[in-house]
Amino acid sequence: PTAKEPSAVANMSVADALLSPFVKLALLLRSIILNLIATIFALPVVIMHVGQLKHFDGIFNVLNKVPFGSHLFSTMVPVVAPYSGSIYPTVTKLSAKVCEVQMDELPFLRNPFGSVHAAALVNLGEMAGGLLFVSFTSHNKHIRGIPTSISATYTKMAKGTITATAELPDIPTKVGRYEVRLVSKLRNAAGEEVSEVTAHWTVDVREKAAK
Repeated sequence: PTAKEPSAVANMSVADALLSPFVKLALLLRSIILNLIATIFALPVVIMHVGQLKHFDGIFNVLNKVPFGSHLFSTMVPVVAPYSGSIYPTVTKLSAKVCEVQMDELPFLRNPFGSVHAAALVNLGEMAGGLLFVSFTSHNKHIRGIPTSISATYTKMAKGTITATAELPDIPTKVGRYEVRLVSKLRNAAGEEVSEVTAHWTVDVREKAAK
């Protein structure tokens, strides 16, 4: 991409700084309204499908049956992972095998060059991979894991809506400790890859508990 003049970069940064508080307020009000609507519709659906709530992806799938249910689920995630909420993500798909999370290009998420900040992209990729692993382990209680390192590559300026897609790698089934790479691919609305975030997990596979 063509480098911007220093004055243009400075003006863009100032404009984003001025806009950010108003955008955050608008997002907060929107979130309150959408969550209120989703909660009203979700209550009877949750009661009908209470058996699915024991799995993390089950919670998502139940809430996703109602209007704005995915938004409600997405605002619940930062309760246990507050930093993830800083990018205002929306979970669009979640199972034990794949997870998709989206974020929009917001003024407070931009770098001085008018694209989504690298740290926000890492946050998005790590969230997609983390949700996927948590969903997988909710079906496999004998497996536990923790991320030990994370890295990212950037192939294109990230603009507009960015979607992170994480697919579950092969997880060993034998008892033991393993190192597993969990990759999230980040793409723009045109389907072009803008970044790849790789999290290295230490995974412990234990004996399954007797039923």
